Amino acid sequence: LQCPTCIKLNLSPSFFCSQECFKGFWSVHKAKHSKPTIPVVSTDLQPNVINTAYSNFSYTGSMRPMTLSPWRTVPEDIPRPDYHLDGKPYSELAVKGRTEIEVH
Repeated sequence: LQCPTCIKLNLSPSFFCSQECFKGFWSVHKAKHSKPTIPVVSTDLQPNVINTAYSNFSYTGSMRPMTLSPWRTVPEDIPRPDYHLDGKPYSELAVKGRTEIEVH
């Protein structure tokens, strides 16, 4: 037996073994039918930038992606890793496959 209200509200299915089981559990189960309150997140810290990458995604729960902060650049005086231009870790690739351990 499946809850008809859950079907009507397009909620995840709830199954019961019998009509008596459904009636006995109804006082607890009916709380599932109320709409959850979604907390309002303040956007004061990250203004004007919204993550639209998931705008067409069909969410099943109340969690949503956070708004994105503006892109920040790294100051020029901070050294960059060798993979910062094209994503290839050349220093690691040069060591890969070697069987000797360097002792300094």
